[in-house]
Amino acid sequence: MKTEALILKERAQAQQYLDVAGVMLTVLNKTGKINLINKKGCQILGYDENEILHQNWFDLCIHDDIREDIVSVFSELMTGNIEPVEYFENPIITKSGEQKIIAFHNTLIMDDDSNITGILFSGEDITERKKAEEALRQSERDLRLIRNQINNIFLSYPDEEMYAEILKLIRKAMESKYGTFGYFDENGSFVAPAVTRNIYWDKCNVPDKNIIFKKGTFGGIWGRAIKERKTLISNDGPFNTPKGHIHIENTMVMPIIFHDEVISAIHLANKPNGYDEQDRTVLETIADQIAPVLYARLQRDRKDVQRKQAEEALRVSEEKYKALYDNAPLSYQSLNEDGSFNDVNPTWIRTLGYDRKDIIGKWFGDFLHPDWKPHFEKNFQGFKRRGHVHDVQFKIRHKDGHYLDISFEGHIGHNPDGSFKQTYCVFQDITERKKAENMLQRSEALLNATQQLSKVGGWEWDVEKQTMFWTDEVYRIHDFQPSEFTPGSIEHIEQSIECYDPEDRPAIMEAFRNCAENGQAYNLEFPFTTSMGRQRWIRTVANPVLKDKRVVKVIGNMMDITERKKAEDALRRIKERLSSFMNSASDSFYLLDADLNFVEINERGLAIIGKNREDIIGKNIAEIVPDVKESGRYEKHLEVIRTGQPFVIDHFIPHPVFGDLDFILKSFKVGDGLGVIATDITERKKAENALIESENRLNILFESAPDAYYINDFEGVFIDGNKAAEELVGYSREELIGKNFVDAGLLSMDEVEKAVRLLAENIKGKSTGPEELTLKRKDGTKVNVEILNHPVKIGGEDRVLGIARNITERLQTEKELQERINELETFYHTTLGREERVIELKQEVNELLEQLGKNMKYRDYSK
Repeated sequence: MKTEALILKERAQAQQYLDVAGVMLTVLNKTGKINLINKKGCQILGYDENEILHQNWFDLCIHDDIREDIVSVFSELMTGNIEPVEYFENPIITKSGEQKIIAFHNTLIMDDDSNITGILFSGEDITERKKAEEALRQSERDLRLIRNQINNIFLSYPDEEMYAEILKLIRKAMESKYGTFGYFDENGSFVAPAVTRNIYWDKCNVPDKNIIFKKGTFGGIWGRAIKERKTLISNDGPFNTPKGHIHIENTMVMPIIFHDEVISAIHLANKPNGYDEQDRTVLETIADQIAPVLYARLQRDRKDVQRKQAEEALRVSEEKYKALYDNAPLSYQSLNEDGSFNDVNPTWIRTLGYDRKDIIGKWFGDFLHPDWKPHFEKNFQGFKRRGHVHDVQFKIRHKDGHYLDISFEGHIGHNPDGSFKQTYCVFQDITERKKAENMLQRSEALLNATQQLSKVGGWEWDVEKQTMFWTDEVYRIHDFQPSEFTPGSIEHIEQSIECYDPEDRPAIMEAFRNCAENGQAYNLEFPFTTSMGRQRWIRTVANPVLKDKRVVKVIGNMMDITERKKAEDALRRIKERLSSFMNSASDSFYLLDADLNFVEINERGLAIIGKNREDIIGKNIAEIVPDVKESGRYEKHLEVIRTGQPFVIDHFIPHPVFGDLDFILKSFKVGDGLGVIATDITERKKAENALIESENRLNILFESAPDAYYINDFEGVFIDGNKAAEELVGYSREELIGKNFVDAGLLSMDEVEKAVRLLAENIKGKSTGPEELTLKRKDGTKVNVEILNHPVKIGGEDRVLGIARNITERLQTEKELQERINELETFYHTTLGREERVIELKQEVNELLEQLGKNMKYRDYSK
């Protein structure tokens, strides 16, 4: 069992992990009280931790208007009547009374019996993001108006291409599938050069179709808009159209009026979700830009009077433009050929805080962040060559010293001779948008990194739109690349199903359909083969998102659980091997709980105790092992559980079946209980005793041998020797150990070469000898020896066992005998013919040889 200190330590450690999270993490119990909250949560709510812990979440943080509904849903969750929604957004109230929008993810907390005990949720403050998104959408819509570089198109393209390019921009800005744009000629007919031929022309099967619509043939909403000279919108489609005409769901028609004359019309159709008043405003703003320039084009080939009328209209238009320029919501600036200011509008001055006199004539680069000056110097020349810029971004200095992020749209104005006149540019303050984009990028990067580390990816199926979205990690789990799919396409599902085993595909498809159609969540695990053939296990989870009791979305997760499956399989095999090992082991294994009651025992343990398993499991060790308390082992076992320090003892057991047994008992902590291993060392004890007796006998033989016995290593260093060896060289054993023949002064330099040669043969594993050597004793006298060397293993180490016999006397005898033989042979030759004397001499020689042969005999104890 975990001690209170350990629980507190683990709780503190868990709190540390939660506190480093970048989102609010909160645990509520079943009554809605806050049991746990991290630092980020406290920061978002504005409370200290001690102010908020154990407070009721709903009373403290939920507004009165929605509290009752949220508490009702929470109660249903706690009783298990409904499943939790994985993601939702709700407002909360902070300590200061401020309302914030929080994106919540939650999961139920259950005890070991699967009873719901509370809920864990994470929350991210998305208040600013929501505001930024709304502002960004409006900003982008406004920006699309500016980005329609109408003037540049008029200046750069011939008539037919000009209409097509302008319509292309308008359709994109207004999200319209179809459209027409043209002009009314001098006969009042409408000419539409910009019919979207790639989409419309080929699909239109109206007989005798044409791009010229004669006066008097304008019908429907188009005709009414021209007649009433105002923009008309209808989202009441589908409309009745001529046979063969393309299908129209919704439409907006806007006449372009200049000098009170309808000179053109823009007709748009089939925008997703239809057109609204904001679309009307946007299109009319575009029309205001198109009208004067289009009118000028239409009038350039007319008579002089008409040209003068056009010039007057242009003057009026310029006055309008000037009024618009002075009151425009966007900042405008004009630069000369050197990049110095010609003009700025009031919005520019208000945005950057300067006085007009501080700006005009100054170089634009002087107002930029130092890092952006080289960029301007380099690209301003390109701007003049190209004639236009789009979404060029700079950091520009405000008068008070801080910098703004700005985005430019602009084109070059030219003199009648085509030379550079000035720039016409507007910029938008995108500082907040950039902050929002950076925050979004960081959040997406963090999400992708988190998903990759945790191997958990997310997906969303839009039931109404029939579109699928995957996060990067889902693509990685499948071994797909996002570029392999059309965004949102159903092929995501089709290709994913192919990764499941054939027999599992019906089950996953049925679960998916039930969730999308009936709102039934699922949590399943399957084997999985990626597109690259890699074998994995995945867990797939899905929850429905309901709106008006209808499933509108399915949100799910896909987790790579391959490593978990491998770990589970490995754990199962380990348990099987452990069980097999324990039951086949010669040692006895026992597991006991914290009160020293038996939990598990192997077959050998049962045999030693002499009882059945059912007679032991659950019983206290004192009931099974009679002397465990009297011997003190019971208390030692409890001490091991308290301290975690193991102990080992030798234990003798007189056994009625196996005879007297010797054991080594090792007691060690296992979890909150005890493990005991009893190793039968009876045979080892017998072997050790026999070995001791054998070693004693060998030591007696070694010490009592008449010849000198010594042991050295392969370096020639003495390790041991007997008494005869001490007597032979006059040194004590202690004086020789650690030295070789040379260091001890036993060999002359003449004899060293022979000794090295013999040692080299011993190293090869060969015995040598008998070999004669002359040793120098401690007292300086020399002694002749005959040596036998044998390579041996002692204690696992390579050693040389040497036997040396003193042959000094034998050599002296041999010398004397040889001299006597020589004398006899001489005498024999001088007394040749004296038969009796010869017989005596032969007998004498034989006796001498027999005596010599006895002296040459010795006993080789190494055998």
